[in-house]
Amino acid sequence: MNPKELLDLFTVPDDSMPDVYLLGCYARRVTLYSQQVRALNLIYALREEGKLVKDCEVAVIGGGAAGLTAAAAAAHFGARVTLIEKLQGAMELQRNNRQRWIHPFIYDWPETGNPGAQANLPVLDWEAGYAENVAMQIEEKWTALEQKHLIDAYWGIDAGNLQIWRYGSRNFINCTGFLREEKRQLNQGFHLLILAVGFGVEQEQGSKSSYWSEDNIDSGFQTHLDGQKWLISGCGDGGLTDVMRLCIHRFRHERIKSLFPRDIDTLSDLLLQEHKERLPTLSTEEEKEVFLSDLFAQVQKRYDLLPDFERKLKRQHKPEVYLTGTGPSPYGPDSSILNRLIISQLARHAAFSYIQGPSKIAGTNGVKQVVQFAPNGAKHAREMEFDRVIERHGPRRAVDEPCFEKFKEAFASVKKKWDGFQPADPTRERGWTSGYFGGNESLKPLAVREAEFAASVKRLGVRAEGLTIIKEVRSDGSSTLSYQFDRLSVLAGKLSKLHFVFSSSIGSAGGFKLDADADRLGLEWQPEEKSGSILTLKNTVERIRRLSGFIVFPNTVKAGSPSLTFGLSFRVLNGDALSKWEFAQMYSPKEQAHVNGESLRNELEYLARVIWFPVEKLRMKLTLPGRASTPPFLSAFLCNRANQIAKKEIFGENGVLEMAPLEACQWHPRRGKWLRTEDPLLGEAGMTKLVNSAPQTWELTVSKPAVGSCYSLDWVLHSPSPALDGLAEEAIQFRKRLLQHRHARLGKMKGNQAVLECFEKLKTEVYKLFTPEPGEQFEVSALTYDEGERALVFFEGTIDGEPLPETMWINGSLPFGIGLAGTCFKNGQILFHQRQARKVNEPKVYLPLPKSNSHEILVSLPLDHPEFSKSAHSSVAIDRSRQCIGVVNVGSRSRNEKLAAAFSQGSAGGRLLDLCREFCSVLYDKLVN
Repeated sequence: MNPKELLDLFTVPDDSMPDVYLLGCYARRVTLYSQQVRALNLIYALREEGKLVKDCEVAVIGGGAAGLTAAAAAAHFGARVTLIEKLQGAMELQRNNRQRWIHPFIYDWPETGNPGAQANLPVLDWEAGYAENVAMQIEEKWTALEQKHLIDAYWGIDAGNLQIWRYGSRNFINCTGFLREEKRQLNQGFHLLILAVGFGVEQEQGSKSSYWSEDNIDSGFQTHLDGQKWLISGCGDGGLTDVMRLCIHRFRHERIKSLFPRDIDTLSDLLLQEHKERLPTLSTEEEKEVFLSDLFAQVQKRYDLLPDFERKLKRQHKPEVYLTGTGPSPYGPDSSILNRLIISQLARHAAFSYIQGPSKIAGTNGVKQVVQFAPNGAKHAREMEFDRVIERHGPRRAVDEPCFEKFKEAFASVKKKWDGFQPADPTRERGWTSGYFGGNESLKPLAVREAEFAASVKRLGVRAEGLTIIKEVRSDGSSTLSYQFDRLSVLAGKLSKLHFVFSSSIGSAGGFKLDADADRLGLEWQPEEKSGSILTLKNTVERIRRLSGFIVFPNTVKAGSPSLTFGLSFRVLNGDALSKWEFAQMYSPKEQAHVNGESLRNELEYLARVIWFPVEKLRMKLTLPGRASTPPFLSAFLCNRANQIAKKEIFGENGVLEMAPLEACQWHPRRGKWLRTEDPLLGEAGMTKLVNSAPQTWELTVSKPAVGSCYSLDWVLHSPSPALDGLAEEAIQFRKRLLQHRHARLGKMKGNQAVLECFEKLKTEVYKLFTPEPGEQFEVSALTYDEGERALVFFEGTIDGEPLPETMWINGSLPFGIGLAGTCFKNGQILFHQRQARKVNEPKVYLPLPKSNSHEILVSLPLDHPEFSKSAHSSVAIDRSRQCIGVVNVGSRSRNEKLAAAFSQGSAGGRLLDLCREFCSVLYDKLVN
């Protein structure tokens, strides 16, 4: 999310009071860490949009984690900051609690994997601990920054006397509080006003108490609780956590998670997928509750993640625990995945009972409380008595205080905006670049890097003196890649295989071969078996874009064995976009991301390498075609808590050395937290350098890159040629007419008569050229490009004179640049496929459609705009597909000797291309002109 979009989410839309920002008060995920990230995102967005400048006056209302972080971050950039808090000190809610355990990432599991206990924030960083301890860590850092940046902090403000108004170009605040232990009046105007007032505090009365108030729930020594009945009301994270504390001895989230079996990854992946893909499609809270109830009911039934619960985890002395909420189960959308998962396991072991509400306390019967339950608006409520009731219904929002009454309508608008994108929440993700706020988010300096390199070699027992990657990109978007391993050696353990994986977003990889050194050493390439049957076009594309296997060593390499030097190479077809137009066609919005999953701000390609075992020197050499618009630049990423990467993820006991983190690994860049960073040694002699070594060739050299780092050469793509804009616009209209005809044919309608007549004439002329035999499955078909689907689709065609089968109409779409027709459309070249002539190991241009006989022979010819040949740019390949209408296929699924002979001798392309041009020209006159 870019800075402007971020700022829009925080802006209070009040014309009478501009420059007011509400910090996360309507967010669903309200952890300490997520609020700090939101605060940093807000300051980042304000600065990037030119709102926060040096010496501007900034007021922050709120002295919790979010307010302190926002104030400190704004002061870091030279703003003159005033902090206002109604309580007597920083982090006051958490400061007096010694029972609640706070962890930066635990509620985000399984999305975060196992990132460790350090928040790794550039401002007011902290490590997991009891609430009091975390508050002390933050307060200690805050005090230092408060003094360093001369921040005015007012404590003990009476919210009832806080006044806010607009005068001239500033927002004014009037209140009384304690500034440096002296009671002072504040009456001042500010350029920016940030409301970091949090979520309020629960009322302290009867069964209601603050989440941060200390209690006796954890006291397992209280034997008198046996036989009592306790009710927890509320199925948010607070309520579920209290149930866990009552049922589990010495409960801590991370302790319970650590007891889950190793195959939890399969279940966690399933849960994450369901929450990311299925849950956002549901429109109402009721639908979400039903969906989550069914999902976790199945988890409760099928998985026993805590088999030792009765023996090791169950509290010996505890009350009979009941939980109530308004939903059909305790698995509603207002709690974290981890809490729901643990609760499902407690339910499996009958550790508590769930009663559907809503509920209310009807009175008392002696010392017991009488609670009524009326699920689904039942007329007759069910009554039960409890020894203790704890209500976790959430606090009264701080934004409802009388001092914010003037913002009531504007706050409602903000709430509506936030409700629109939940449960997803982009403000929880770091929007700033590494090093933006200073701090320790960059790669280490020289001495530290060398020490860490030596430590990683000792820990992993393997190293290479060099790893060189060379990529040559050609003018058609294809490329050749080669990898050179220099003096790979083992210091401890054994090495039998090197696992090599290459994956392209859309290209086709193949032609793998080992070099002469590898042959001399007796190394062999063992392709990795690809499970699953090829039933869909999507599966087929997935397979051709991936190259994976093992380089098998003839003898196990051990400590003392000679080091190994060898190389490999392969080709990739259509692996790189060469322009912004091609970029938009090749990659979906989701795929327009860098190696760590962050959205790309520009249309660019990159060559990236993750360092996954110790390498003394990394070299990356990139050669680009002359049409590349800009020289490449360096991007670097660092895995969060790289020092915690387990050895088994890199160099396992089975003797397999991984070239990169596996997709299922929690440390994979798209699964874990890989932060964009800077290399402070860039340009330093002998360490990191990027040079233009030859025309259109650049070389990056990095000495002792850290294990868990990633280096990338990025190059920005050129804009479409304006000379083709007119033809491109007309091509869009032309394709729309053909797509309308296609939709009619899919609906079993006749379609456009002009299209039918033109295609019948084309088919007749093609038959005259090649006189197909009856039953040979001779195909003449025409495809056009659907920009919405980013794929070529059939709009007319016949096989042996009969209409194309329904499976080809429905399943026969080809992604941009994929398959013979897709490549023809992209590059504008006549392409010829003959099954027997294709080399088995080469990357595939021809792509067999699922559930259809593959062609013995197939020719694809481009349908250019009729005016394209007259254009001054017709001889230039840049973005020629923008004006292309589609492709004509002519082929046979058995054998047509005339077609085979004609194209193998190169004699038929001219005549067939003329027929295609005539077909396209006549259609253009009938449909567009």
